Amino acid sequence: MATDRSGAREARAKDVNAADEAADGGVKTLEKALRLLETLAKRQPIGVTALARELEVPKSQVSRFLKTLARNGYASKLAEDGRFVLGRQALALARSAHLPRELIAMAAEPMGALAKAVQASVHLGVLDGSEVLIIAKAESPLRLQLTTQVGQRSPAHVTAMGKVLLAGISDDERRALLAHYTFQSFTPNTVANKEAMEKEVALTRRRGYAVEKEEEHLGVGCLAAPIADAAGRTVAALSISGPLAGTPFHLGKNNIQQVVKVAEELSRRLRAS
Repeated sequence: MATDRSGAREARAKDVNAADEAADGGVKTLEKALRLLETLAKRQPIGVTALARELEVPKSQVSRFLKTLARNGYASKLAEDGRFVLGRQALALARSAHLPRELIAMAAEPMGALAKAVQASVHLGVLDGSEVLIIAKAESPLRLQLTTQVGQRSPAHVTAMGKVLLAGISDDERRALLAHYTFQSFTPNTVANKEAMEKEVALTRRRGYAVEKEEEHLGVGCLAAPIADAAGRTVAALSISGPLAGTPFHLGKNNIQQVVKVAEELSRRLRAS
């Protein structure tokens, strides 16, 4: 009986040791994958061979890591040369880390005042993957207004906020985000392809704001401006939007100046916070 108990203890000990070894192997694999992500972020775009050489890991293992990361949105393969960049999920995590937690509270009063001034809905939005996520809203004082709500998402290519946010990230980030992007058509005015989107981005960067006229919904227009943090990163976009007929809202110079002014004020508050 004693021998049986001793044998059982030894078997359990072996099972525990095997489990520990498997866990250690899993941790080491995770560490390698994290090192790969860090290197990808610093060196993108980069190919499999260069990554394997820098990490001192076999190419076959780097390829497996990249396939898994790409499948889950954390890496993206460039069609033109096969090199890799960070994927939309990795970029979304990075952007959420930069978003100041106090921004929504800080923006509430200026957004309310802006809504009254321009007689339109005011939105605060961030880039979440390839979509714009509304994180705050000030209602238009008019009965006729947009039925948007906090938490609502829209494809980045159909909104003025999307144009501002795409203009506010690096060229490499945007290339990664648009690598497998579907330019769904909502109206005859919707941005139709990557080339047209790049023109919109360049125009938005040049003038410091974006315009969207009946690109997501017919009869609706929008103006947006960037909100930047102390490091100069665009962390959010501020927009005014409303019906283009039947209300005082318009896409003219005065409204452009209003939304840009409030976005700049929020940027100044962020830098001072």
